[in-house]
Amino acid sequence: MAEKPIQLDVVLNTALGKVDKDIDKIKNAGGFSGEQGTKLLNKTNGLLSQLKEVNLSNLKPGPEFTNFLNQLLKLRGYLDSAANGLSNFSAEYTKALDDVKKQAEEATKAQDKLAEATRKQREAVENSKPSLQNKLKEGYKYRNTETGGYPRSPEAIAKALNSGNLEVFNPQSTKLHDAALNSHLQSAGIFDVARSTKEAEEANRNLEDANKELERLNNILENTDPGSDVNPVTKEINQESAHTRGVVSTLKELSTAEDTKAIQDTNAEFEKLTANLNKQTSALGQAFKQFTFYAIALRGAKRALRDAINTVKELDRALTEQAMVTGLSRKQTYGLLSSYQDMSARLGATTKEVSSTMTEFLRQGRSIAEATKLTEAAISAAKVAGISAADSINYLTTAVNGFQLSASEAMKVSDKFAAVAATAAASYEEVAIALSKVAAQANLAGMSIDYTTALLTKGIETTREAPETIGTALKTIIARMRELGDYGKTLEGDMDLNNVESQLAYIGIQLREDNGELRSTEDVLNDLGAKWDTLNANQQAAVAKALAGTRQQSRLIAMMQDYERVLELQQVAQRSAGATMAQMSTYLEGVDAALNRVSVA
Repeated sequence: MAEKPIQLDVVLNTALGKVDKDIDKIKNAGGFSGEQGTKLLNKTNGLLSQLKEVNLSNLKPGPEFTNFLNQLLKLRGYLDSAANGLSNFSAEYTKALDDVKKQAEEATKAQDKLAEATRKQREAVENSKPSLQNKLKEGYKYRNTETGGYPRSPEAIAKALNSGNLEVFNPQSTKLHDAALNSHLQSAGIFDVARSTKEAEEANRNLEDANKELERLNNILENTDPGSDVNPVTKEINQESAHTRGVVSTLKELSTAEDTKAIQDTNAEFEKLTANLNKQTSALGQAFKQFTFYAIALRGAKRALRDAINTVKELDRALTEQAMVTGLSRKQTYGLLSSYQDMSARLGATTKEVSSTMTEFLRQGRSIAEATKLTEAAISAAKVAGISAADSINYLTTAVNGFQLSASEAMKVSDKFAAVAATAAASYEEVAIALSKVAAQANLAGMSIDYTTALLTKGIETTREAPETIGTALKTIIARMRELGDYGKTLEGDMDLNNVESQLAYIGIQLREDNGELRSTEDVLNDLGAKWDTLNANQQAAVAKALAGTRQQSRLIAMMQDYERVLELQQVAQRSAGATMAQMSTYLEGVDAALNRVSVA
């Protein structure tokens, strides 16, 4: 039998070369992922290695040739299995996407229901307050049998009622039963609060369930191969396998011919088959290039979709809460989103931080314009001081409200804290905490925010005690000098106003004006500070005990010693304009701000 024509080598080599390339394509597309995929890949590579070891140049028609062709068909079968496995992901992934969209809609509906239920609950509580307060004044008592406590707010009473743990007693301490109890609760409006509370709790549970389901579906997306929709490539691979089977069938028929002339006569057919294989190779290569770009794009789209879902969930939750507490519609709160993003990018914060902070100020009853200014100040302060936005809100709110400042002056308050903290041995947060303990009392006593801040900072850096302690000490001093004039005695010790006044008069300082009105506490303490170093130890101790009491006298002494430092810090506070933004410029150069800007983008 003569040697087989060279075209037979070309056909078989081309077929094996195609297998090698197709393995790489399917592997890159994820067709060999997982335990089963790994096993299939190992089997495919093992069989391919065996076939590559065969010397095709010496392979002649006969049993060995037929076995080679059978193994080649088996190899193509492995590739078909892997390719079809890729295609099976398509329906699952599409269904997962549809489910996520539907569940996102359900979550939105649940949020709307929660907003409405919360509004009803808030309305019911407000409506019940006057009646409940009248009942409490009349002597009625509400007892929670589970905790043993006596709740006084509509919410706490309604909660005990919903849990079946509420007892009500009349002014004679007799427990109400049945009709009398129902009538009382109805007149106090507690039934309406309890009903609306149940609705709100149910709506909240529905929202939690919806979000859990959304999380579950997100996990499906996380674990679904983005290259699942590969039907075009799968089709090409299957077509290639079918073509190979046709070629193998022809070769098998030729291998059984009794004379070599039949093989030689198929020369043209082999050339045609080779050309077709090369054409298929080119077409499939082009298809795979398209698929590769498609898979990369889909993988990126999946990540973007997942991130977008999480971001939208967080923002929607924050904006929905904003709508609930302000009475604005969801459409109105969403209309503010672009301004939040602008502020976020400018301040190196996240959009959620800005939205949540804005919500807190709107909850305080501020207008949108006021809340915007307060939010910018609070976020800037939080970044400069390295504290949470929630703490920053509390500190600024206390200072602004305590000293009766406008929202536009919030940044000035932050400037004072920042400038003083940069000059003294006290942090921004320590100064803010100390001021929060005494702001309202200091303002009523005629003390300026600059002087109060300086006095507190001097106390903190001298004693290095907790800022709460220094703030409480100054509050006690103010109370002993002013607020207790109507009561005659202080809350601690037995020093009355006459003793405070006499001790000050002894060293030449007036506590009252000529008309009998109390002087500003700032003026009195300024006079005392100016004379402090001229007093002997006994005089200092007597004045400190009279003004501050036994427990707080050491803190007053710390504030009065080296009083020039207080005046120096006061000047720093007065000239602090722009301090926050100056320090913000350093923060904006850091990694944290950069990452937040990327998140906003």
